[in-house]
Amino acid sequence: MSQTDNNGVSYMELARQAAKTVIETLNPYDEFAVVAFSSSTDVYINFEIPNGKCFSNTFAQATPQNKKLVKNYVSGISAGGGTEYGRALNAAFTFFDNVPSTTLADRAILFMSDGEPNDGISSILATLNRRNTALKNSVAVLTYGLGSGAGATTLRRMAQSTSVEVGSSDKIGTYIAITDPSNLRNQMASYYNFFSILGQATNIPIWTVPYLDSWGLGLMVTANLPVYIGGRLVGVAAADITIEELLAESSYFKPTELSYSFVINEGGLVINHPNFPYVTKREPLFVEATSFERDPEFTSVFVSMKSGGSGNKTFVSTRILPAGDSKMYGVRVVKVNSTYYWKQIPGTKFSLCLVLANEDSQTLLAAQGSLAPGTFLYHRFDLVPPTKQCSHGRSFCAKDQSSVALAARSFKDPELYLLQNASVNYVHTLTNYMEGKSFDTANIKPEVKDVVVATYKADELWKTAELDNLNRQVFWRYVATEEGLFRIFPGTQMPSNFDPVKRAWYENAQANRDKYVITPPYGDAASAVSVVTLVKALFEGKSDGVHNPATDKLIGAMGTDIVTSYFQQVISELYPICKQTSLYTCILIDNAGFVITAKQFVNNPKDAFNKHIASLEPEIAHRLQTSNVLLPGKCANIENALIYETFNISPNQTRLTGRTASPSCYYFELMPVFGTNTYLILAEKQIGTCSTSPITCQCAAISSCNNTPTCLDSSSCSCPCTSYNEVYQPCTNKYLFTSYSPQPCTPKIRDLTQLGISPVDLNNLEKCYEMSFPVPLTTVRQPVYGDCIVKEESSNAGAIIGGVIGGFFALVIIVIVCKKKC
Repeated sequence: MSQTDNNGVSYMELARQAAKTVIETLNPYDEFAVVAFSSSTDVYINFEIPNGKCFSNTFAQATPQNKKLVKNYVSGISAGGGTEYGRALNAAFTFFDNVPSTTLADRAILFMSDGEPNDGISSILATLNRRNTALKNSVAVLTYGLGSGAGATTLRRMAQSTSVEVGSSDKIGTYIAITDPSNLRNQMASYYNFFSILGQATNIPIWTVPYLDSWGLGLMVTANLPVYIGGRLVGVAAADITIEELLAESSYFKPTELSYSFVINEGGLVINHPNFPYVTKREPLFVEATSFERDPEFTSVFVSMKSGGSGNKTFVSTRILPAGDSKMYGVRVVKVNSTYYWKQIPGTKFSLCLVLANEDSQTLLAAQGSLAPGTFLYHRFDLVPPTKQCSHGRSFCAKDQSSVALAARSFKDPELYLLQNASVNYVHTLTNYMEGKSFDTANIKPEVKDVVVATYKADELWKTAELDNLNRQVFWRYVATEEGLFRIFPGTQMPSNFDPVKRAWYENAQANRDKYVITPPYGDAASAVSVVTLVKALFEGKSDGVHNPATDKLIGAMGTDIVTSYFQQVISELYPICKQTSLYTCILIDNAGFVITAKQFVNNPKDAFNKHIASLEPEIAHRLQTSNVLLPGKCANIENALIYETFNISPNQTRLTGRTASPSCYYFELMPVFGTNTYLILAEKQIGTCSTSPITCQCAAISSCNNTPTCLDSSSCSCPCTSYNEVYQPCTNKYLFTSYSPQPCTPKIRDLTQLGISPVDLNNLEKCYEMSFPVPLTTVRQPVYGDCIVKEESSNAGAIIGGVIGGFFALVIIVIVCKKKC
């Protein structure tokens, strides 16, 4: 329809804006539905996602995801047809028929129209009264006339014919004429004033469900208090805080690998949990704690926590731990005898639960004394630069000295650490404490100083290492501990939110604690060179020096980054046949099937980034999968309702000799590389025997950014992939897990926030040590499986490890149930 208002805004667009404005004001506890109508009615249905038909007949939780879906639907509504008010009201009331009546929820129909109805006012009011009477007159009708041509008389009569109890008084529905688009948000949000209750002033803040901050700060919550003057709501006083700061003590509480804590709100939604990404770039799903804690014995704990109760309970519970360095490596599932302790956090409606593994203990070093003067170097070079300076790749570093970075978990008060701005004085205070010149602990946990002193031994070894050919191929050496310490050589500045315990290489060492771990290649951020990481778990000391990885306490991990091209050279020297004619190919893969080195990538190692054996050599992958060597696995990505399908080689796999499907292309041999998480595939290509129709692996789109996630059904061969989780119910925002459902995935490794570096001209500094490879100007970071492909230019910032609304339907009704008071 071409009708426009005085500002040139079409009534069609005005109606779209009005509908989307109301949707935006809803909070996740509200439920809503949208009905578009003209001569007939239409409701939103989503055929692309599992269970998406529910939008057509039930209210949907106003989660950010559901609001986005419905707003997209509203944007596509187009004008046409007549204006049947009665038909529209019947469609709207049908949603209420499908839910039981409750006094705890405010019910409303927001009815928008730009013109007079085709059916008579008597018929319209009769339909309205009949349907509302059946629901005990529990639904308020608020009407909005869009533009000067709206049927004001009919819309006003419709509103005035309904009266609902709000608090201790009855309120009659309201009619509002909307002619000024600039004031649209205030006018459309008038239903909040309608449902505000006189005298509900309170000193207890109301906390929002976490939401994604538009400034890139991660997940945020708002604490707000309504402001009343003379019994009338006039505004809200509010304060924002990130989840990481608000719940720092809980987020960083991890005394052992198997003990942790989590927090839920009064609705039972998880606010933070070890398997929930509390820092993210996209709006996650906030679902009930039972999606993460699925043991039947947890149900009674959950009920008590939601009601603000307290207590403790001991039972065998499930631990979900990472199996590698991303979701596409799957998870480890461990059963642990645990005690759950829970209690409501004072002054809030959040409940905290501590989950402690029984008979588990924290390993602490004996007192180590202090460091010698001048031997402690804190990583904040932008505040206090090192005395001896050098350049390493494109990083500002310390000559012949390692630096120490401490994560938030290293501090007595993690929240204070996250909130404070470090200063020169703070760095001096910390240095004096570590070197025994002061008793001011600088907020550091007592055990951290002992770890700092003990790991200085590594610094001495790194400094005295001869710069032979191997050392010239090594970019970084580092050690990290469970306390959050990170020591790196040569010393450099680390990102502000760096936590070594949550980095990919550390989690990989935990998952393969009995092995030396070799990671697939990736682009080092400080050098733009393709590197592989070698990392090994560290255990508590034993007097006899003998360790049992299955039972000993893990205290940290030590790693080094080696240039991929040099690593390929080492492999070819260990296995000379790999350098022979084109008939032979050697591929080194990790225990998830991701390629570390291959003959195809000798000249360009970056081509191997995130390459899986199934996409590189589908014939071989097919044989490995059908021989039950490369085993499939699944985990549920809770925050985005996806299933991640993964692969892992059987941990007891021995040498396998075979050939690919007939007519054969390869004879091949799979050999475990002793003591590591890797396997060498030696393949001999057979001349003239390749099939004209070779096997191809069904490698579907693995990213939900631009493609629909789907794991193609294939009887031959498949790659790691993602698909929609069939048990997620979008309208109720619940998972209906069964005993056969995959366990939750562990969170994606968080992005790092780089600190400012002192403006130092690296060209005027000597090199920390000579390296045997050039440093290119730029690099492209390839994402891990499940990410969008993003191109990034490397920076010189330091090391990072590792009315009428269009076409057919003329009007819109928004039907709302506010579970909380609107």
